[in-house]
Amino acid sequence: MRKCGVSLLIALAFVALAAGAESLPSFEHFISSGFPDNSDARGRLFSSVIGAPREQAVAFGEKVVPSSAGKVLVRTIKRSGDFVVEFLNGGDGAYSESAQGSCIIQRSNDNGFLLQARILLQDDPTTYARLYPGGGGTRLDIVVYGAVVKKGLTVPGMLYIVLTHPFSDIVDATRRSFDWESVFRLGARSPAADFASDLRSGTLPSRPGHLASVLDKAASLDLLIAQLQAEGEKPLELPPAAQPPAGYADDRGELAGKAVYAAFPAYAPGVGIPAYALRGAIYLDALLAPNSVYLLTGEAFRAIAAPCFDDGGKLRMAFFSAGKESAWADLIASRRDLKLRVIRLAARPD
Repeated sequence: MRKCGVSLLIALAFVALAAGAESLPSFEHFISSGFPDNSDARGRLFSSVIGAPREQAVAFGEKVVPSSAGKVLVRTIKRSGDFVVEFLNGGDGAYSESAQGSCIIQRSNDNGFLLQARILLQDDPTTYARLYPGGGGTRLDIVVYGAVVKKGLTVPGMLYIVLTHPFSDIVDATRRSFDWESVFRLGARSPAADFASDLRSGTLPSRPGHLASVLDKAASLDLLIAQLQAEGEKPLELPPAAQPPAGYADDRGELAGKAVYAAFPAYAPGVGIPAYALRGAIYLDALLAPNSVYLLTGEAFRAIAAPCFDDGGKLRMAFFSAGKESAWADLIASRRDLKLRVIRLAARPD
């Protein structure tokens, strides 16, 4: 990673988002063989759980089976109004509903029909491809951190067929209508990934230098903005334009029966946005303003957010608070509705 002469520039380099980078040949390789796709296991077990009569599917229980993604935990779970069939990636007994490539299928209790399915696009249950019947075939919605960034894409074939085909077929069928590289990026380390690696190894200070110091010491957001402006920065409070027209999926990890998307929470300058929608709002804003870092403030809350891709192509939302990196779930534990104001700073070249 290039060294910056000023600690603030180092902090900003940490969050360089590669959204505007050229397409890389390795993306094709990742989609065809790198994504942890368990569709082969879904195909083998179609007659046992996905397309089986309701009673037979529910009686399946759970089994660990091999797949091209490694070992997969397959199980059925009966609920009050439906039942779900899960193909969970993981391995070594650590199967997770949050693992990239995992597939969760919802079926009707009344007739066993396939209602919808989710394929997790990242190691995050709020980032997924939602497949459902529509238009005589299959429709696809793309949801990233709860934000519905694309809705109603057409995928050829009935849902039960699409679920047994490779994930690469879904990408190929929709890539002219959706930029999949806004969700996956391969082939080169970003400054963000380099900085994070240095930070965790102790090569750099345990907190992102001057920027964190200014954030921690500012008595108010107005003073913080004034301080940054005095240093030549051009802070901008996140604009309402970050709201997508397709809505927001605030289902808290549950597979909603009808999956009707709620309106995206309005961002009111001077008030903020609920914490539960924060990552979605930042992701959408970063698509429009790549190479940005975000300062978050709220009642007894201060943090820095950095959207980036790691060297494995996985989308990350890194958060730093109180001088260390913290998991988002820990930061907002019991505070999902906390209103957060978001200030965007654009990264600058050396």
